Order: sequence, then structure tokens, then C-alpha cells
Amino acid sequence: MNDKINMKTYTCDICGKIYDTVEERNACETKCLADRKKAEAKRKEEELRKIKETRKKEIEMAYDHYNELLKTYIKDYGSYSFVREFSNGDWTYDPSDNSSRTYSIDRLFRW
Repeated sequence: MNDKINMKTYTCDICGKIYDTVEERNACETKCLADRKKAEAKRKEEELRKIKETRKKEIEMAYDHYNELLKTYIKDYGSYSFVREFSNGDWTYDPSDNSSRTYSIDRLFRW
């Protein structure tokens, strides 16, 4: 019993487990740190996924709103004429080109 009292113990500073040797404690702390980093990386990945999902929904809502405005405009006035430069990946409209370019809604949003 007296041997137990004089025996030095070592505690993992992360999880609080008690060990008889420094090597065991160091091994536990190394494992705990790796587990903590893995959990933190997973948490950040999940947070980024949620942010991406939220932003995608915002874009889709803005796109739907734009489509409704454009449909209403075309319904009221027959066509829509682009008046500023933009790029849609496949083609670029240049307003300095004097040729008249009007597009129907079907042609604009055929993905």
C-alpha cells in the first residue's frame, strides 16, 4: 500500500486520463491532439458545406426572381434587348456592336 502512495502518476492534459509512465501519457496526448484536429477539420468542413448550401439557395432565389422579371417583361413588351456587356461563358455581348440583338426567353435560358 505504501508503494502506491509514493508512486508518481501522469495525467493527460487533454482528456484527463491517469497513467503510470510519461510515455503512456505522451502517447495519449498525441492521440488526443490528433483526434481533436480531426474533429476540428470535420466541423469546419461541415460549416463550409452549410455556408455553400445557403449561398447556393440565395443564388437560386435571385435567379428565379430574375426569370420572373424577365418573363413579365417579355410578356409585356415582346422581347428583351441587352444593353450592357456581359459574358455567359459561351458568348459575349459587346454593346459597341451596333447590330440589334434581342433574345427570346427560350433562347436565353437553354442550358
